[in-house]
Amino acid sequence: MKLMVTAEDFGLTKGINYGVYDACAEGIVTCVSLLMNTKLTTHALELIKPLDIGIGLSLNVTHGKPTSDSKTLMEYGFLKPDHELSDEVLGAIESEYESQILKAIEMEIEIRFLTSYNNYHLKHEAVYKKLQNLGKKYSLPIRGEYEYSDIFHGKRASADTLFLLFQQKFEWLELVVTPGFLCGELIELSDYREMRVVEHSILVNPYVKQMIQSGDIELINRVY
Repeated sequence: MKLMVTAEDFGLTKGINYGVYDACAEGIVTCVSLLMNTKLTTHALELIKPLDIGIGLSLNVTHGKPTSDSKTLMEYGFLKPDHELSDEVLGAIESEYESQILKAIEMEIEIRFLTSYNNYHLKHEAVYKKLQNLGKKYSLPIRGEYEYSDIFHGKRASADTLFLLFQQKFEWLELVVTPGFLCGELIELSDYREMRVVEHSILVNPYVKQMIQSGDIELINRVY
């Protein structure tokens, strides 16, 4: 059985960056979904540079500033938290997504997969289709086309949840996680704060590592 453990929101805040790094270096996280349009993108990349960690892109049209010059998705100089999905807006979303992909290519990032910040594409079929177009164009898998689980979250973020998950006879699976450390910016941005610290503590727990070894699970860092 092959398992890719992906830490979300990499590049969002320094607390998340450090928490994700530690979950990679000391825990079972093998991959990250990286935000390309934040001031901490480079900081995130520098942290994991010494590690053998896969990088997917968390394409983002709902937080921060765009990487393209389109004003359609913006309000007061920043990306709107949600959008009315007209044809014009969908075109702007696809353009912004592609701009972020091209930025990653320019930075010589080996992109393993595409997803979206807060899984925005999985909430809107029209956005999903736009991301599918880009996946085909750049020959990259997108989350939603392959098996993944986001069960390890909130009240279900526990070693027991992982134990039950590892009992399943999957050939390959992406496990989506959101570890992080508390920081002022995270407290300002998100209601999901303390549980990120809990997630981190479980992902670096030696007992969880032993469960993986006992379950004959191979940790990998790419879509299989």
